[in-house]
Amino acid sequence: MSKRAVMAVSFGTSYEETRKLTIERFEKALGEHFDNEPVYRAWTSGIIMKKILKRDGLKVDNVSEALEKIKAEGYDEIIVQPSHILEGIEYEKIVAQLNAVKKDFKSIRLGNAMLHDDASYAEISDVIADIFSFVSDEEALVLIGHGSSHETDSSYEELEAVMHASGHENYIVGTIEGELDIKRAISKLKELRPSKVILAPFLIVAGDHALNDIGGDEEDSCINMLKDAGFDVECILKGLGEYEQVIDVFLRRADEAKEI
Repeated sequence: MSKRAVMAVSFGTSYEETRKLTIERFEKALGEHFDNEPVYRAWTSGIIMKKILKRDGLKVDNVSEALEKIKAEGYDEIIVQPSHILEGIEYEKIVAQLNAVKKDFKSIRLGNAMLHDDASYAEISDVIADIFSFVSDEEALVLIGHGSSHETDSSYEELEAVMHASGHENYIVGTIEGELDIKRAISKLKELRPSKVILAPFLIVAGDHALNDIGGDEEDSCINMLKDAGFDVECILKGLGEYEQVIDVFLRRADEAKEI
């Protein structure tokens, strides 16, 4: 008789408070969604895993280590759901690690990332509009994602285009390390001339990037660059994983997971 387990894969964070509000919420929701089947945690950031092991003595498995545990404990079917926004470098690592052991399991099903096809852009556009429904037409919303050297970095601009097409031309997407930098956002804001800018991370967790690069005290943080450009800015340092609407997206991805 088959035994099924669930693997919740996240990038990871070294910030305990946001981990509880986002990653642990995601893991708990997956377990409840799949009839309280066991949920195994795996992270993809080796740097973060090493940091918290050294600092806190907290060992978090990577995908391969979690797979070894699942196999050792007698499970032969796995649903794997990442909480990643793009199917970029980190997602490809997950795929490679699953493919390396798929012969050891009866079934491994993998869910898509948040943004992965045209339908997902429309879906997330609606989610963002719901979460930030309090932003008026006279104001502007600036969402700052991580960005990537991977070709999927274009997903941020595609999402912005879909949001504009749906009537939210005052929504702007920027990135910390991608093509859509804060200077581009400032240029667009100068055209819009909003009464106020709502700045928020387009990140699952509000960790280092949110607290420093987006809302930090440094001169080149997003909030300070926006203020220096003359805008009235309200920064909401809340990870996407804190919103029920986003968790629901990942549950739908898990339901639609495909065989590796």
